[in-house]
Amino acid sequence: MGMSNLRKKSRRPNRLKIISDGLFRTQGGAVSVILAFALTALLGMGALAIDLGRAWNLSTELQNAADAGALACASQLDRKANALARARSAATGTLVQNTQIFATDGAGRDVKINTTDIVFLEDLVTRTVATTDAAARYCQVTISPRRVDFSFAQIIGAPPSASPLAVAVAGLDVAKCEVPPILICNPDDPLPFNLAAHIGDGITLKDSKGGGLSPGNFGLLALPGKILSVNAIRDAFARTHPLNQCYGTTVDTKPGQSTAMSQGLNMRFDVYSQATHKVPPGEPKVRSNPFYVPAMNNVKGLVKGGANCSYTSPTGWNDPAVKYTGPGNPAPSSMGFPRDNCAYNGGWCDTGTGGVNMGDGAWDSTAYMTTNHAVGIGAVPNLDSEPAISRYEVYRWELDSPSMPTGEPEPDPLVSTCHAAPVQTVPDRRVMTVAVMDCSKISGTTTIEPDAWVQLFLTEPMGVFNGNNDLYAEVIGPADPVGGGVTRHVLHLVE
Repeated sequence: MGMSNLRKKSRRPNRLKIISDGLFRTQGGAVSVILAFALTALLGMGALAIDLGRAWNLSTELQNAADAGALACASQLDRKANALARARSAATGTLVQNTQIFATDGAGRDVKINTTDIVFLEDLVTRTVATTDAAARYCQVTISPRRVDFSFAQIIGAPPSASPLAVAVAGLDVAKCEVPPILICNPDDPLPFNLAAHIGDGITLKDSKGGGLSPGNFGLLALPGKILSVNAIRDAFARTHPLNQCYGTTVDTKPGQSTAMSQGLNMRFDVYSQATHKVPPGEPKVRSNPFYVPAMNNVKGLVKGGANCSYTSPTGWNDPAVKYTGPGNPAPSSMGFPRDNCAYNGGWCDTGTGGVNMGDGAWDSTAYMTTNHAVGIGAVPNLDSEPAISRYEVYRWELDSPSMPTGEPEPDPLVSTCHAAPVQTVPDRRVMTVAVMDCSKISGTTTIEPDAWVQLFLTEPMGVFNGNNDLYAEVIGPADPVGGGVTRHVLHLVE
């Protein structure tokens, strides 16, 4: 009995083993089927990944070609003559050479850009097509589709090929940097500004009565990205290299006026007010700071009464005993560059139709030369004898001539008496670039595109003409003469 029981018990594990073996055999068959399906899917996915990878690489190569072509094209969109022709040549010429290695359409390795692939745009909102050199702001380049045939993807029913294309848009931002935040009204409004007709003319940029500008606006631009604090405005007019001060295609106007403007601008004439002026941390105060030096030639018709450097202070800068008051009046004892003749003796210069205080360029060169050099214009070999000689030409002659001005013996106008730093030759502190605007479109704070940018010569400090806090200058020419300028070109992809 005992042995029989033992044998019965010993068979149970065998039965379990048989059941267990059968179970494993059944599972093994299922795994094989699942594995077969999985391998097929994995192979298909791998094949698809290879083909799609080739298509992706081809798309990347075409996009790189489009980007390069658009950037080359946009680099010529400077709004000047032949800009469109130069842009097309830059995009399609030998300087832009791109290749690809994944296309299988037999069209060759080179990725070519044709003139028909290029479209010029005025803006990115309306996408208006630009047809003139001045209107083109952006260049759009489209690379025609190139085909890549698939080798494996068809196994899983994918398309037999792909044909990617590429589109890129690039622009050239023309910015004016390190310029003071000031504008003048277009004197030729409603006609386009004719710069050539106004070279040598005197103009009131800002007068104490607000004349010539829209109501409530005194000819100032808003500082880009800055709080309009007193020190920020003063710095914008005083500093040789204003901090982060660049204006793009459009500018914002600023209503109102500020005494900080005259305090800053007059530093260019070696006149330093007693007002507290904060400078960036670590820099010396303005009268010993190399960023606040006066002009090389600061002739201004003022005399100095002592150690003070403010204007109208008893011990600072003051009017001479006999001040110049216009053509035909008593000869002055000291004289800076005068305004146009029409600005004196109750006259009002306004030769344009835009309602601005614009002169005609006729100024009293005889009185200036006699007072400061004891000779007339005609007696100086290096100066033209014609009446149309400009104040800026005389100013440059004074800088370049070994004969220094003699009309301001206290002090010599070619030597700084209030600033301790060495005189700086670049940039010229009496020359500044300003925006020319259609002032009929300005009301308070307005975003507007300037009609032009021009260079002006500062003829006098603010505050010296009849006690008015006016800003007066002479038109020199375009903003970027040969050998210098304030234009910066920023090339960038936008799409």
